[in-house]
Amino acid sequence: MKNLLKTNLRYLWRNRLFTLLNIVGLSIGISACWIVFSILHYEFSFEKGIPENQNIHQIYSGENNPDYVFMGIPRGMTSLLHETSLDDTYIVPIYNKFFEQLHVPSSSNTVNELVFDVEEVTLQATHENYFKMLPYNWILGNSYNAFDDPFSLVLTEKKAKEFFPGEELSSLAGKSIKIDFILYSINGIIQDLDFPSSFHGEVFIPISESDWNSHNWHGMNSNDRIFVKTNDINSLQHLLKVAQDEYDKVAKDHHAKFGEPVVFKSFPLNEIHFTPAMDATGKSTEKNVLYGILLIGAFLLLLACINYINLSTSQIPQRAKEIGIRKTLGIRSSLLTFNFILETAMIVAFSLLLSIP
Repeated sequence: MKNLLKTNLRYLWRNRLFTLLNIVGLSIGISACWIVFSILHYEFSFEKGIPENQNIHQIYSGENNPDYVFMGIPRGMTSLLHETSLDDTYIVPIYNKFFEQLHVPSSSNTVNELVFDVEEVTLQATHENYFKMLPYNWILGNSYNAFDDPFSLVLTEKKAKEFFPGEELSSLAGKSIKIDFILYSINGIIQDLDFPSSFHGEVFIPISESDWNSHNWHGMNSNDRIFVKTNDINSLQHLLKVAQDEYDKVAKDHHAKFGEPVVFKSFPLNEIHFTPAMDATGKSTEKNVLYGILLIGAFLLLLACINYINLSTSQIPQRAKEIGIRKTLGIRSSLLTFNFILETAMIVAFSLLLSIP
């Protein structure tokens, strides 16, 4: 083996122009495949870190027309579903909230308070079930008492460090943050999710009592979403029927005067990222596009392999003399074959090293 490695290295160096062309050509193809793999791995990793993600569905407002999708829901649905759900079912409402300014008082007399606007902070009102559905690791507090107080607040680790630079996160419990004119106390800090997700909240507050007890079935807002986690599909269908019956009784006739009445439907969480109409983050993509990128990557790698074969084939007349001499000297056919395989493996190894990002 040592002799074969020396011989191949000498041959590759003696024909360094062909060697360089082969290595560069293969490394380009491998790099393209690596980029494609990274893109596909990221896109198909959305929500995969959520336990039992296949049991999570979003309820949305549709019509009899299957092409119509509106992800908002009437706020009257939240408390109704929560009251009628089974014990093993999580009802998770998420209301995107808008504000003028968020004020973070400074702990130092020499630094003014920090002020953030709505474009810098993603503020969401939700229920404690949100933290039970998603696998957050808690730095401060826990999912069971995070919202014990109606004016409590939970931050992600990234946002906590931005709001309180240089301070220990464990010491932030009870510190105040003013959102417009309402004062909230920090009751929990969670680590940011370590996988791609459509759940992108940074600051969380409890749903207000007025919103929770709302009986409004006429108005719908795309900023109001609701998810259901259950391992029983019949439970999901039951909740859809309960919501539909209440809507038909309260708001159907009113909506029929202006257009098509609403039909509530469910959509699996795992498919939301691949359905632009259902994605609230603006990061959605389509599987057809990803499959197209996969074909492009495969084509580039195939092109690099064909290029390598063509360059190797062009050297056949030169290598025929070498093979003949070796055969005359008594080399076994199997060892000669292995030598060419080893040479190819060395070129591929060099190409891999060159293409490492």
